Amino acid sequence: MLLACGDSVGTTDSASAGSTSIASDTANTSTGAVPTTSDGTTAGHDGTASATVGESSETTAPSETSETTASTATGETTDVSTSSTGEPISASATDTTSTGDPDTTGTGTTGQEGCQIADIDDTLAFTYSKSIDLAPINTIQASFYNQDAQEIVFFSYYGQGRRYALDGTALGDVMAPPEALPNLDGASFDQVNRVGMLITQECAVVDVDPVTIETLAVIQLDKAKLGLDICAGVAIGVDGDMYITSFYTDEIVVMTRDGQTEQGRIDLAALGLPRPDGVSLIAGSENFLTLSSPNILSGIITPGGDVLVGPAPTGKDQPPMIGGGITNPDAVLTVCGNGHAWLCDEYGTQCHDYVPMGGDKDACACTIPQ
Repeated sequence: MLLACGDSVGTTDSASAGSTSIASDTANTSTGAVPTTSDGTTAGHDGTASATVGESSETTAPSETSETTASTATGETTDVSTSSTGEPISASATDTTSTGDPDTTGTGTTGQEGCQIADIDDTLAFTYSKSIDLAPINTIQASFYNQDAQEIVFFSYYGQGRRYALDGTALGDVMAPPEALPNLDGASFDQVNRVGMLITQECAVVDVDPVTIETLAVIQLDKAKLGLDICAGVAIGVDGDMYITSFYTDEIVVMTRDGQTEQGRIDLAALGLPRPDGVSLIAGSENFLTLSSPNILSGIITPGGDVLVGPAPTGKDQPPMIGGGITNPDAVLTVCGNGHAWLCDEYGTQCHDYVPMGGDKDACACTIPQ
């Protein structure tokens, strides 16, 4: 039985708590009734209906020539990317370095070996630029930026995914492995081990090949020992630790990468960011962009738990996420190759690109533990 983020979930037949292994099977059993709306569709944590359970999940073959449509915040679809003003944007217009030079590959001079976080201004705001439509993929709840291939991968809660170039060009379809299903609810790129990371609501961290998305290892976190309740996001900090959002305990739980040892906790409710639904390391700093629902808030926090920006309504007129009018954001990611941030529609098919204050910057080398 498939549930959206924050719904009651079933058990997962995976590796033993705290150990690393390859899971061979995943159970779909539910421990409770599925909340539904009046029309019978599955409800998410904020009561908004998700995609109807039982729809076909067949994934089409990757296509190198597949055309990507873009849309404005009003939902109108066009066949070119558009800015918040409605003017067409070329890849070179949106992907520029902080000096204004084109950077369509996301490999600027600030990302070279020896990058120091102290030498790069912290990004404290992002402004809406454009949207892309992933249809028929919907209920988008996980994403990461592959630093090595310089591409973005978006995933549905149900596992269907698609790879994109930084300019929004579709590169091909992928599918999350069985170990990360049926309740995929977050993802990140491990900049130390150079693998993709998927996380389920049952708190299984699944390391995958970042291009083929084949399972490499599974760490089943001990939910009881760590006090986790619905894992809804994961990121690796510049300290090398793993930061995981625990939805119903309103926390970010910090632990060693192997999932064995707790390193600290951040009480997000006390910071005005309850029900955390995503976390992502911001390029060029040690700080994290964090999403909060059901009030649709976002904020930028330090690894020590201090708020730098926000909380503020996501997609409105205040930082950190300015414009776009997004109603149910999820699948947050930050792109160290150009400094952008992306948010997706938790119950829709669109993902939205936000440009960092001060322009594009490549700070991938600054994501490595200092």
